[in-house]
Amino acid sequence: MPNGLLQQTFDSRNHRYDLPPFVINLPLSYGKGEISTFRSSYAKEKISLIVRSTKFNDFNLEALTTDKVEGLKEKVGVEVKNSKFRLFCAGKELKDGNTLGSYGLKDKFILQVFLCD
Repeated sequence: MPNGLLQQTFDSRNHRYDLPPFVINLPLSYGKGEISTFRSSYAKEKISLIVRSTKFNDFNLEALTTDKVEGLKEKVGVEVKNSKFRLFCAGKELKDGNTLGSYGLKDKFILQVFLCD
């Protein structure tokens, strides 16, 4: 990720690949901005997440699986000192309104931060 975007990648032989945005998100839900809720059961656990970006060093955040994504974004925004960014985990964008447990986040998972200009 030389420019901080997931859409442009290079392989071991320095061949450049441009990935379309729907590779990151499902094409049916990309760009709609709707809040989808997941119905699954998960226990209330305290988890430690690793936050990573190309613009700054990794740092750890403590959260509960019942915390909402927008609360996590507030914590990340304070650390990053930027209000415009998107959070991804395992190639899925974390949407406001959902809980961390609905995405199946576990202890020591890595969240990727993509800063928006």
